[in-house]
Amino acid sequence: MIRFKGCRVNYKERSCIEEEFMGCENPFPYKTKRECLRDFRGHGNICEYHKSCRNNGTFSPITTSYHVRIFKCECAASGYYGDRCENKCPKDLSAKEPKKLACLQI
Repeated sequence: MIRFKGCRVNYKERSCIEEEFMGCENPFPYKTKRECLRDFRGHGNICEYHKSCRNNGTFSPITTSYHVRIFKCECAASGYYGDRCENKCPKDLSAKEPKKLACLQI
């Protein structure tokens, strides 16, 4: 087991909380309270605040390998694709068109 130290958003109290956790995977989206506050800035649910995904896409904060926070829309099973799930999936996913992974349903 590994000891992780980090920060998470407490949406109910509208604050950032520093914690420690013992486990195999780091559960914290932020390394420091400062990083958390920079993203959160006292808003309610940060995903609701940004509302950048369309057509029922899921908005997710991501930390890059350079420790920069970015946001991504997951469009899977929404019937749309694109950076903001703004493009409607074609009905025919034939070999003529490039495959749009978000449009494939298993």
